[in-house]
Amino acid sequence: MKRRDEELERAAITLTEGGGGALYQVCRKLRKNGIQGKIARVFHEILRDEVGHKDSGRRALAALVRTERSFKRATEIICEVSCQRLRMRNEQFGFPLSASEIADLEQRARRALMK
Repeated sequence: MKRRDEELERAAITLTEGGGGALYQVCRKLRKNGIQGKIARVFHEILRDEVGHKDSGRRALAALVRTERSFKRATEIICEVSCQRLRMRNEQFGFPLSASEIADLEQRARRALMK
């Protein structure tokens, strides 16, 4: 995505940084002792940080999205960044999804914007 460094763009990207946090939610529930306990504590802190991003992004967007045009721009940014994150996570986890599966998910997300 070519950055414009606009306020709306920064808020939308911040929202996506919080994401769903599912990976962090699961990993923070590892055993509470030994190495797994250390990992669980780290993931708990990461989750807190990520939720903070999501919340601050949500608040910033709520103040900025006041027109149909700003709503459309915000959704385009969120879609683009989320697609980037999908490709990044796919690589991180050893490419469980094929290139065509990724392309299909991205196309579905972009079509949803048109509705």
